[in-house]
Amino acid sequence: MESVQNDGKSFSLKDQLFNEGKVKYLASLIFDVYSDFNEYTFVEKVMDTLLDLELKERMSLITNVLYEFLPNDFDTAVDIMIKSLPTISEEGSNDQFIFGSYCEYAERFGCCEKNIKKSFYLFEKCAEFFSAEFAIRDFINTFPEQTYEFMEMMSKHRFFMCRRLASEGFRPKLPWAKKINYDYKKGAELLDNLFYDSARIVTRSVANHLNDISKFDEKFVLDCLLRWKKSGKQNDVNASTTYSNLDTDEPMVNGVQSGTKVSDVEMDYIINHSLRGLIKAGAKDTLEFLGYNCEPRVCVLNFNLKNSSIKLGEHIEFDFDILADCDEHLMVDYKITYPMPTGRLSTKVFKIKKFFMQCSKGKVNLGKRHRFVSMSTKKLYAGDYKLELIINGNSYLCREFTLSF
Repeated sequence: MESVQNDGKSFSLKDQLFNEGKVKYLASLIFDVYSDFNEYTFVEKVMDTLLDLELKERMSLITNVLYEFLPNDFDTAVDIMIKSLPTISEEGSNDQFIFGSYCEYAERFGCCEKNIKKSFYLFEKCAEFFSAEFAIRDFINTFPEQTYEFMEMMSKHRFFMCRRLASEGFRPKLPWAKKINYDYKKGAELLDNLFYDSARIVTRSVANHLNDISKFDEKFVLDCLLRWKKSGKQNDVNASTTYSNLDTDEPMVNGVQSGTKVSDVEMDYIINHSLRGLIKAGAKDTLEFLGYNCEPRVCVLNFNLKNSSIKLGEHIEFDFDILADCDEHLMVDYKITYPMPTGRLSTKVFKIKKFFMQCSKGKVNLGKRHRFVSMSTKKLYAGDYKLELIINGNSYLCREFTLSF
């Protein structure tokens, strides 16, 4: 897996997270607490094939070699792993992927009645370094009741990454994870302990969890958000915190001013992030929940697509005027329809602006500049494209353009 840095140079994420230095580091930690551990042979065996593997395969390789070099007794092996964990002050990070092999070890060799409690203990201790949301999925499927009890305890844990695990582990559509056979409504009950958390990484997980559910049960998500908003629990937990102290990468429904209390905005953040898929899809119940009129009395004038034919790496530019018959909360988006080599079409919605339009102030001019470049998540193909303007979930006009290489 490769990514592109700001300077245009590429780097390998798998090489950054799993390399000889990290393997030697892990081996030294284990040797410090288990003198019978042959750290040099361990490193040699891992490195013999590590660099030929992809990211997830590298983690699994380390897990397999750990199984070979640690004691056969599961409890003893886990005790060694736990003792080997550094303190946060030593590492200065809670995102050490090399320790993901510990969680996978429990997933592979601890998902049985005899070892379940010890596995849960390892998951809790590893949370400072690597979350167990992937490893916990087998436990949910095999031991649903015991796992739910453990996750309920995690949802009330003093450490925020343990609380996050309670949400991430039960996500119905967790990316790159195994499917779980579990009642999503039961799993979502734990979110009642988490939506008013003071850590943004936890509330982001809560919102992602609801966004998963929104793909197949819009009503459940809207009912849940309304109940949370009415509860006022954000007021009890975050009353003294201000919005200026928060990670604010997500826009709020109607916008906020710096200094607004988090109790006023964190719930709005959860709502927006939870409903982002439904918002892009123009779901009417969701838009009405957010205060948008699904039949706004507006018209679009003077739409101007400045270039109807572009090459890869170039931009399309467009602008237009909106005129309203009455005051309206407006959500203005545009949708791009992409050709695919199979003949099917792909679409993606992009934001332009959310604002309150006062009809007395006359027309509002809006515009956008959109660059077309192929990315790892979206490969582009030459052909006919379509640009569609959307206001409050309604399509107002379409324009076609072509992309060539």
